[in-house]
Amino acid sequence: MVVLLYLLTGITRIFVWLLRLVGKNGTSLPGLWVERYTPALIGHYSRRYTHTVLITGTNGKTTTQHALEIGRA
Repeated sequence: MVVLLYLLTGITRIFVWLLRLVGKNGTSLPGLWVERYTPALIGHYSRRYTHTVLITGTNGKTTTQHALEIGRA
């Protein structure tokens, strides 16, 4: 199971690399792929963190993320 999770993580990173190669900086496609086909990855990686904040919505996600990063420093 762990080997499969690392393989799926690698595939997701390849998605990100390919998107950046063609000039797309967004990473929603890999996230959507993980959510749709490999939801076990989310649970696997979420166990590593004791405090997690999920930011969702249509507008303001990046602004909220930056505000939280400034507040954390």
